[in-house]
Amino acid sequence: MRFLSLSENYISYDYPNPYDIILMIYCDFGVIDELSRDTLLTKIYATLKPGGAFVFDIFRPQKYMDHKGTKTWSLKIGGFWRPGPHLGLNSSYWYEDSGAHLSQYIIVDETSHFEVYNIWDKTYTRDEYPPSY
Repeated sequence: MRFLSLSENYISYDYPNPYDIILMIYCDFGVIDELSRDTLLTKIYATLKPGGAFVFDIFRPQKYMDHKGTKTWSLKIGGFWRPGPHLGLNSSYWYEDSGAHLSQYIIVDETSHFEVYNIWDKTYTRDEYPPSY
């Protein structure tokens, strides 16, 4: 059995061969915006061999139902966000009406330069998925 492992943008990638199975892991499907999601699904289903399967995992809203918004901060010598010292301001929010969770990271480096990273995670109910493509 041969397989393809991508370490690039799978939304803009042109899948060259038909596949029996396409697997997306780590609930990555939930971080994709709707337009990109539709583009990706169209490409995936066009690439699958007849009878092929797209396998992915998603979070359900129950994951965040008891979520309490959080705000924390930490000083780091170096690590994931920056190689050198930095301050991390972290907060999280649950938007029940849209079924979306936001993890927000504001990273401030030694020169007071900062960047904001918003990591959205869309949850899906059974009625919303599986999509029909």
